[in-house]
Amino acid sequence: MMTQKRVLFKGGVVLTMDPELRDLPRGDVLVQGTVSSLLVRICRLMKQRSLTRPARSSCRASLNAHQHAWLGLVRGLMPNVGKIDDYFAAIPFAIGRYYRPREMYNSTRTTSSTIAVGPQFLATVLTRGYAGSRADSLGGRQTMLRGGIVCAGACLIYMLSGAFSSAPFSALMVLLVGRVIAGFGESQLVTGTATWIVATAGPQRAGKALSWVGMSMYASVAASAPPGMELFQRGGFGCSGVVAVSLSVNEISPAVPAAIFPFS
Repeated sequence: MMTQKRVLFKGGVVLTMDPELRDLPRGDVLVQGTVSSLLVRICRLMKQRSLTRPARSSCRASLNAHQHAWLGLVRGLMPNVGKIDDYFAAIPFAIGRYYRPREMYNSTRTTSSTIAVGPQFLATVLTRGYAGSRADSLGGRQTMLRGGIVCAGACLIYMLSGAFSSAPFSALMVLLVGRVIAGFGESQLVTGTATWIVATAGPQRAGKALSWVGMSMYASVAASAPPGMELFQRGGFGCSGVVAVSLSVNEISPAVPAAIFPFS
């Protein structure tokens, strides 16, 4: 086995997040590779702990270089803060003191996941002009169907990222590719839908038609969240992806030839 590099941090305040060890005012942290081992030497005065010599303990530890990823679960609770004291009173002291290791883990993952969210919206903005030109030349319905096909393909790429569970960075890169493709598909899907509904309803009822499109889009997002979470918890990410792709293919498959070859 290859010997991994060791780094020793000495004489720092150690937040063990262990209810038995508690926080240590002074300790050493030994880091070896990706596994953090905590070798603690308590240097408290004898009157505080009644110790005649330094004690040693060993436990799993996590390292945090003063990042605010733990705020991911409470983001938006205080959008407007007039004084820094109000923030400290409401967030770290009132809410933060109830955090357990599980909340820290979930918050860090929630905050980190925002990296994979942004590229889709950026791709949507950058390709909206292309989607508009496609809608003008091919028509709204064909553009919408093409967007649906692309989004279904992006979902397959999402599922592919699950195959790299042992390589998180590779899984993230695959997921980012899927997000960009999804943004490209979403641009055509939304633009094509709006163009098609306005052309169908006519200018006199265009406003009402667009309002119904918006209502149906957001209602579908809200209605699909609970069953989607249930599928994820019962069958994992792959199960959710299979259901999403199946529903998409079921809806768009009859019109796929017309969407790909509109003038044939």
